[in-house]
Amino acid sequence: MSYPSLPLSEASVRRMQKDVARQLALGQTSGNAQHLPPFSLSRMLKAHLDNSPLDGLEREIITEAESIKGSGGQFANTACIPWGALLPQERRLTSNVPISGSNLIGTSVGAAVDALRPYSIAIQAGFDVRSGLNQNLLIPSGRTDEDRSGTWMSAESPSIAKHTPRTGLSTLTPHTWGQIIDYSGLFARQGAFADEFIRTRLLRAAGQAIDNAVLGNITAQPTSGRPRGLMQAEGLMRYPVASGALWSEGCKPAQTYVAMRGGSDTAAAWIAGPVMRAELMSLHAGSAMDAIWKDDVVAGRRAHCTSAMQSDAIAYGDFTTAILGLFGGGLELEIDAYTGFRTNVVSMRALVTLDVAFPDPTAYAVAFISN
Repeated sequence: MSYPSLPLSEASVRRMQKDVARQLALGQTSGNAQHLPPFSLSRMLKAHLDNSPLDGLEREIITEAESIKGSGGQFANTACIPWGALLPQERRLTSNVPISGSNLIGTSVGAAVDALRPYSIAIQAGFDVRSGLNQNLLIPSGRTDEDRSGTWMSAESPSIAKHTPRTGLSTLTPHTWGQIIDYSGLFARQGAFADEFIRTRLLRAAGQAIDNAVLGNITAQPTSGRPRGLMQAEGLMRYPVASGALWSEGCKPAQTYVAMRGGSDTAAAWIAGPVMRAELMSLHAGSAMDAIWKDDVVAGRRAHCTSAMQSDAIAYGDFTTAILGLFGGGLELEIDAYTGFRTNVVSMRALVTLDVAFPDPTAYAVAFISN
């Protein structure tokens, strides 16, 4: 015989809200999330439009993000929303978070990766995401160019040849990207539909910011406030080629270069700009019947295309060795409900603070069309 479940007491709901809020602020998940409604962006916006304080789960999440990460507030017009709170409800309940161990950078990153993966080519290509950073981070970088095969020892020759790797330090430093997004006050009050639309818009903007930061243009110089991306990475092997020789003098030697320097061949992937993809889809490698780029595969490895990449370039490498650092507790929102008061428009400034490092520069190569 089954009995109907009793409604949760107000105290129980409050405890669950605090537990879920703390876990989300830490970039983790909580089993209590299944008993509570998801974080509501429209409810948060409505509170700002009405100039009233937040309550419920939204208040708990933003308060925890403020206490743990030092940003946001339930009464101010600034809110820090943890990445896990931006996951769709079904993914937030099933998200798996790796257990922190004795890693160089110890953070729980499952929520940030799950939330941003559909919107960032860099994350899809395998970039190692570290979220929740709150200060500059130094990472050992570089690898020896000498023989790394080691020495077979015998009774006659017990010594091991010494190789001194040339190492340095890569630094993850906060760089903040921002975008202003406007919504009508009426739309912000549309409940679930507005929640999903705004959530998707914010995550797509954050994903584009990440890709623009970590890829960039090979001819562009890092500007004040912008990270040094892949195309400006020191030690990156570059292959300028004519469009008719993209395979023989570009993609083929780039792939060989990465493999011969110890990069993971199974984890490697391609990232290309739109013009480069179009060129490779129309070219064939030697006498092969299939195009070089077919079904998002080039030379047996995953191939991605994004407008954030230099349009006529393609990069190859083991992107799991690249580190993408996300600073703070999540996505920062600065809400202005007053400037557009007469027209019932609410403006939000979405802020993402990040940096990227390439500790092993020999793990990547790029080919681009040289006119």
